Amino acid sequence: MVSSISYSVGLALLLICDAQLQLLPRTAVAAAFSTNNVLSSTTITTARDNVVSLLPHRSAAAAAAATMTTAVLASTKSPTASTANDDAAALLTEIRNEILERGGEDELRTWEECVRILSDNLFQQNANNEGGEEGGENNITTEAEMYLSDAYRWKAWAVASTTMRKYQRPTMPSPDDLRASLDFLADEPLQLTPDQILANVRKYPQIYLREPEKSYKKVLGSAPRRYRSDDVLKQFIEHDPNVLQVTFNCDGEGCQSECGSCWVSYENRLPKL
Repeated sequence: MVSSISYSVGLALLLICDAQLQLLPRTAVAAAFSTNNVLSSTTITTARDNVVSLLPHRSAAAAAAATMTTAVLASTKSPTASTANDDAAALLTEIRNEILERGGEDELRTWEECVRILSDNLFQQNANNEGGEEGGENNITTEAEMYLSDAYRWKAWAVASTTMRKYQRPTMPSPDDLRASLDFLADEPLQLTPDQILANVRKYPQIYLREPEKSYKKVLGSAPRRYRSDDVLKQFIEHDPNVLQVTFNCDGEGCQSECGSCWVSYENRLPKL
């Protein structure tokens, strides 16, 4: 019965307790019911502890509301991970179906090969180093495919509305290009560790999975002269992986409305070496 109570009902109950007994700060309420309706364990624990501590001081009605709220919060904790996995599986299924429809079985096989490359050479290796990952191989493969989808704009296509999908331009990865990208990140001049590569891919999949060598050369060529060094740029990347998309420099050429990827604006927030 409790599991059938919607988030909106749970939120209403939580607000009742908050208004009558100051059970939780309203910021905590807002955080608990975020855009993804994902409740953190900390929020649940805080709510439960506050309910218990205030039970002796509340009216029967408020106590009942608080008890029901706690039940709602607790019931949403366990399905959170499975719901996220179900959502990811549905999204990836839609992407695979679209790839099959557009390019046939050959392109779908190419996609699956790229997923295996990313999973085996990056995500699986990290899981092995950490002694395994809960959920096993399926979770590792799903995570790898999600980041590949993000890098090549398939995720953006999948989450867009039917009307907006026609403006999305997802592209197909190449197994050879993907291998070359991972090799470049691990070899000179960057020589990033597997953990660094994985962390950067998770933060900026498009930058680090799609021709990072080409981006690196653009960064090196557009950087102010005092930064045109492999050693200096490697230090920048270690402090801020996003520097690999700073490929423009309007100094001397005039502003071209590329401030987000321009050295002139980026130099103001460079890490101190």
